[in-house]
Amino acid sequence: MRVICTYCSASKDPDQGLVPAYKRYVSDRIVHVQEIAEREGAHFCILSGKFGLVDWNQPLPWYDHSLLAEEVPQLVEMVKHQLGEKGITEVDYYTRSPQADANIIPYGNTIEKACTDTGIDLQVFSLPEPKMYLTIRNFKQIMEMAADARQTLIANRVQGEQAFAKLLTLFPDDGMIFFQRANAYETIGEFKLAKIDYEAAKRLFPLERWQHLAQEAMARIDQEFAAGGTIAEARRRISSLNNVDARLKRDSLVAIEKAIAEPANTAAEIRRCSETLVNQIMGKRRITSTGNLDSDIQSLKDQGIIPEIVANHLHTIRVLGNRALHPKIGEAPLQSSDVYPSVTALVAILERLNTSGK
Repeated sequence: MRVICTYCSASKDPDQGLVPAYKRYVSDRIVHVQEIAEREGAHFCILSGKFGLVDWNQPLPWYDHSLLAEEVPQLVEMVKHQLGEKGITEVDYYTRSPQADANIIPYGNTIEKACTDTGIDLQVFSLPEPKMYLTIRNFKQIMEMAADARQTLIANRVQGEQAFAKLLTLFPDDGMIFFQRANAYETIGEFKLAKIDYEAAKRLFPLERWQHLAQEAMARIDQEFAAGGTIAEARRRISSLNNVDARLKRDSLVAIEKAIAEPANTAAEIRRCSETLVNQIMGKRRITSTGNLDSDIQSLKDQGIIPEIVANHLHTIRVLGNRALHPKIGEAPLQSSDVYPSVTALVAILERLNTSGK
C-alpha cells in the first residue's frame, strides 16, 4: 500500500477528549497534504513525535511534545512496526525545508531511517514556505506560525521574539499569537511577561474555550509566583541534562508539568520515574529487585552503590508517591506545594546521575 504523509504540527485543537488526527492538528500544511492524498487516491498518515505513524482519522488525545533528536531511535522502532502492521510498501513524505525550521529534522530522520531499515520505497517532496497574508485572515495558518514561533523562542529567545514581533506587526489583534508567546515565556520561566500575554490573549480570544485556557494559564502563573518558580526551574534544569536516559528525562518532564493542575498525579508519576531509575541501576549491577522500592533503595545504599543523600531523595519521592497512590479516607488531597519536595528531589537525583554518568 502506498501512503502519503507529513509530520504533525505544534498547533493542536485544545479539546481534552479524543479527536481524529486530521482535526487534532491545526495546520494548513496537513490539510494541503491530505488534499494531495485524496486527489491521488492514496492513504493519508501523519507522523507524530509521540504516537508514530498515525492514520488520518485515528483518535488522539491533546498533547504537547516536539520530537527530540535523542528520541529518534525509539520512534524509528515504533514506526517500523507500524509500517509492517499497516502493510505499507511506499511512502511519499511531504515536508518543509529543514533549513527553515530545524525542529522538523528529527521527523525527517525518523521516516528515512524507518523506511531504509524495512526496505520501503521513500520519496521526499519539499513544500513551499507559508506566506503571511495581509488581506486574508486564515486562523489555521496564523495558529501554526505562532506555534512555530513559540518553539523558536524556547530554543532561541532573540530569534523567537523577532518572529513574534513580525507576526504581531501583521496581526496585532490575534489572541493566538499572544497565547503562544505567553506559553513560550512560561516555559523559559519569564512569568511576568507570560502573564501579560495571557491577559492579552484572553481579552482578544472570541471563543469561550480559549478564554478559559488563558484564564487557567494565568492561575497557573499565579501559583508559579507563589511557589517561587519551582516547576519552571525544575523544567529548565532537567532539559539541560545531556547524559540522562532520554526516556527517563522525557517522563520526568511530563511528570512535573502536572504539578500545579494535578499534584497527586505528579507525585505518583515521579515515584514511577524513581522506580525506573532504581531498576536501571540494579539491572546494571545485576542485582535482583525485591519488588519493594523501600527495600531496593536501602539495598543500594547499604552496598555503597548510591550515596545516602540520593537514598534520602528517593525516600522522599517514595513516601509522597505512596500518599498519592494510596490516599487514606478523610485525608486532605495533595496540593501542588505538597509535591514540590518530590520535584526538587527528582532534579537533584537526575543532576547527580548526569554528572556521574552512571
